[in-house]
Amino acid sequence: MYDYTGLYIVCAMLVSCRLHELFPGLVHVEDKTMIYPTYSEMDMMFGNKTYNWSKQYSSHVWRRLEGGKVPGSPSNITHLNSTIGQMMRYIYNGPR
Repeated sequence: MYDYTGLYIVCAMLVSCRLHELFPGLVHVEDKTMIYPTYSEMDMMFGNKTYNWSKQYSSHVWRRLEGGKVPGSPSNITHLNSTIGQMMRYIYNGPR
């Protein structure tokens, strides 16, 4: 687990935001295209509330926090009605 009061938070988040404030034309900070949804919004990943993830660069699955909802095999994703189901079908089957 990360220490969010120590070096990690300073280097990963505070420094990049400060650089963006100092040099707004040179530093771009992504908002919801890297690891969205956050751990507090896991219902958007694993519940029936889906979102448009097609413009994201990446997504964090939060495997240790999701309570066993990540499918164990490709056969389990066929009828999964969630964002993680959509993503996994795209990865496994390709675009349709």
